[in-house]
Amino acid sequence: EALALENGIELRVTVTPCKLARDRASGIGLLINEVVTNAVKHAFKGRESGIIAISLTADETEAVVSIEDNGIGLPEDIRDGAQGRLFLNAFAATAKAELDCQSSSAGTRYIATLRELP
Repeated sequence: EALALENGIELRVTVTPCKLARDRASGIGLLINEVVTNAVKHAFKGRESGIIAISLTADETEAVVSIEDNGIGLPEDIRDGAQGRLFLNAFAATAKAELDCQSSSAGTRYIATLRELP
């Protein structure tokens, strides 16, 4: 929160409580931290403000984590093969989550889907 507020970025968080194994929760925590840090550093270049929204929805069998911003979008080379993307894939693998990324000039959205909840 402090990182975002210092840069004029609003952080919105909506969470549905759910149970996760410790290793899966750690992986999701690392994933969220990496995406938010990258968004604060890069998504709002040339702008004085922006929004990062994090949500977690869950039912008995599945949880979906969404991290999105209304920034400038990801360059093509970053979307697929950059080192940061390799970290995100590793964090998603630790959480046993499927990770999807959608990006355009209107912003970027990462969606991590966790199945087979306890």
